[in-house]
Amino acid sequence: MIDILIQNGRIFDGIGTPSTMADVAISNGKVVSIGTECSASAALIIDAQGKWVVPGFIGLESVETVQEALSNGLTTMAVKASKPAMKSLNIVTMISHRELLLKVNKKLSGGFDSLQQEASDALQSGYSGIVTDLLAERKAEVIRIVMLCAQWNAILQVKISPENSWLDLVKLCRIRHKGRPLKVLISDIDSYVPQDRWRLLPVLFYVLNNLLGGNVRGVLGKGIEEYDAHLLRILSQSVVFPIQAPLSFLRQVITTPSMSIERAISKCTAEPAAWFGLSTGVLEITATADLVVLNPQRLHSNDVRAAIETVIVQGNIVWEAGRVTTTVNETEGKLLTLCSSVEPRKLHRRSSRNRINDIQLDHPFENYWDVFVLKHQEPMNVFFHVLGMLYGYGLIVAAILYSPWLLLLMPLSNLIGLLGHLFYERSHIDVHDALYDLRAGWCLNKLLYFVVTRRYSIELQRVRGEYEAYLKNNRSASLSL
Repeated sequence: MIDILIQNGRIFDGIGTPSTMADVAISNGKVVSIGTECSASAALIIDAQGKWVVPGFIGLESVETVQEALSNGLTTMAVKASKPAMKSLNIVTMISHRELLLKVNKKLSGGFDSLQQEASDALQSGYSGIVTDLLAERKAEVIRIVMLCAQWNAILQVKISPENSWLDLVKLCRIRHKGRPLKVLISDIDSYVPQDRWRLLPVLFYVLNNLLGGNVRGVLGKGIEEYDAHLLRILSQSVVFPIQAPLSFLRQVITTPSMSIERAISKCTAEPAAWFGLSTGVLEITATADLVVLNPQRLHSNDVRAAIETVIVQGNIVWEAGRVTTTVNETEGKLLTLCSSVEPRKLHRRSSRNRINDIQLDHPFENYWDVFVLKHQEPMNVFFHVLGMLYGYGLIVAAILYSPWLLLLMPLSNLIGLLGHLFYERSHIDVHDALYDLRAGWCLNKLLYFVVTRRYSIELQRVRGEYEAYLKNNRSASLSL
């Protein structure tokens, strides 16, 4: 028997695929069915007509109490160890540099070795990362903490302040452990970057992550209402998470459309979860039932929290009708650890050259051309790639007619195509393909042919259709109840 059946809602899976009207069935804390034929009997039925059903939002130290978290639709929180326990939420624990120093001082032992041992014990016991300021006077301590985070594949949460510079991030991007880059999270990035310089953020993160090979993400503070449509568009192109104020962010996206609603919800759920390495943030069959039912019309009210109608954690309703329920104290959230239960198949897709991006980890395509098409859907990105190809062929003709030395300008052809990804479509770019690879060259020529013959839109529809059918089949497959 189904425990909870959510009917007639608009379903967002969190990974950015088109939303659908469907029912969601929950049993034993898991999502067991998503579709339009969930007719089995249920202990509780929720009518979500006109509502959105989304994965629970992920927060970063943005609230102080369980009630405040649930009223904002948060089901997973990344908190410091010193914060009060939030029993009914999924928790990702971080430990601060200061807390490590206090532990060392309490044991009346000093020195870098004691601090390093405390940090190592914390990460080994289940802490997901360390929060620190890149302070110059504690440089030796910070270096040891940074190296431990790299070794344990833990998160290093930092704050940019006048005492340090962005050049410190460049140094962090160079840190590797067995070829794996250090995971760096910049908190409250909008507090340190002036609004008139937000246009530089996509370029900054592109340099840090793509050119320097780092693994850097940013988190917005609570001032999302101050940003206009242009800055929201910049946000959609950069790897910054609005997880401090997801509801305010959604309201701004609806008010000043700058990205799809699916993409906006993904930036509050699956994208941060995938980067953290958490088994949450998606709404799919077999996933843990951490869901939110919200009324999009109420996002325009003075208090955006009025939009949250129902919050479900681990299959239990813990927030309903503007208040916590009686089951909130009976609900035990999970202590989430990094990569605790991410499927090996998805990890393989994520590390594969054939991935579409870091969120759409799975797809049915074996032919790279189909993957290539999904990476090149934005018209302006396609335009820049065609422009790069025409420039390359023109350069070859000029080299034959005038001077072979002109071929030294050929790398500009690659750069023109990369500009399309940088400014218009942030899909995955493989280093081999960006420099030159036979399969990339073949696909680029095929792209040019389809554009010239005006058949690329047909090809794009074909690949999109196959991909959406694959996702739909995966969502509709039900477990035996």
